[in-house]
Amino acid sequence: MANHGYISREGTQVTFFSLIIALVEVYNSISVPLAFLLAFVGFLTCGRLSFYSPADDSQNLPIPQSGPSTSASKLLLHALAKLRRVRSFRPHLRWTLDLASLSERGATKITHDASLVHPNILPSTSPDRGLVFSFLGYAVDQVHPKRQLGLTLVDIAHLHASREVSSPSPLSSFQEQIALGECGLAWLVLRPHSLNRKASEQEDIIPLCVLKQWFGEERLPEGWWGVGGSQPIKQVGLLEARKRAEDVRKVIHDASQWYLGLPSSFSYSEPVPASRSIPLLYL
Repeated sequence: MANHGYISREGTQVTFFSLIIALVEVYNSISVPLAFLLAFVGFLTCGRLSFYSPADDSQNLPIPQSGPSTSASKLLLHALAKLRRVRSFRPHLRWTLDLASLSERGATKITHDASLVHPNILPSTSPDRGLVFSFLGYAVDQVHPKRQLGLTLVDIAHLHASREVSSPSPLSSFQEQIALGECGLAWLVLRPHSLNRKASEQEDIIPLCVLKQWFGEERLPEGWWGVGGSQPIKQVGLLEARKRAEDVRKVIHDASQWYLGLPSSFSYSEPVPASRSIPLLYL
């Protein structure tokens, strides 16, 4: 959103309500309560409160040099102008967020290891090229060649599982909830949407070009706006977002249980019952 100018392009001093408005406007499908929750968690963990004094505005309030002829009127105008200047220095409490602060690490921060395209441990404000390459390669490496290139929700769940296993330390319960929500919400927002055709398997796959532009280039996919564009058309609320996060958790749990139940003679060359095979070997 910063790259497109819907919030500060510098990514600094983003205000709480401006972020909520941008989330609802840009992603369309995100309901106001869900946008409020997303913004609130970000601001609560990474925002800052500061006193702001619009003193610079007082430059636009000069003391008049001319006016009514009576000295009493002149004195009154001078007094009013000075009062306006004094009031302009009155501090206002402001809650803002710098996007760079979202990369801060800690048990109570929303940044976590096992991110799909950001490195573990190190603060990161842009995607890691190596992880993006692997991420997109996973969308291309198809078990079913006839299927559209891209990722389903199950694929994203497996990717998150493989990244979590490679992380240096387990995620906290709070961060695990954040990670599952990210996976589910990304799928809800980026998958194809249409009101004029029946639901099909293809609508459950985020196309490769969308993944590249949104995750790799940090911009809205081509054709996002306008009638028939790729912008979501069905609103996603809190319950739907939570349901998809639980779907991701269930996929990861079922896959891990399947792998743990394999006989000791199992060979990695045997097929794995999933749309991708490699990440499950790490579970």
